[in-house]
Amino acid sequence: MQLANADLAWVAQTATSSTTDESSPLLFGDVGVLIRLLMLALGAALLVGNVVAMIKPPSTATEAQPLDRKRALTMALLGGAISVIAIGSLVAS
Repeated sequence: MQLANADLAWVAQTATSSTTDESSPLLFGDVGVLIRLLMLALGAALLVGNVVAMIKPPSTATEAQPLDRKRALTMALLGGAISVIAIGSLVAS
């Protein structure tokens, strides 16, 4: 009976505690960190996807249009810049 009362007291305490206070941890910390991680993922996807497309373009013309190397290089550089900025932002925070 004492254990049941202790359990009920714990349930009552956790039910009344605020879930939005500053001490409760989120999955990725605050929202700013999540946005930085998403920017890192976006930049890395741009970089890797375009570099792979330049290294190994589609083998036949029926698969896709010919690769525009200028556009692929520009997108890869943009992805690299976004990744570097995101990594710097994550390290600085």
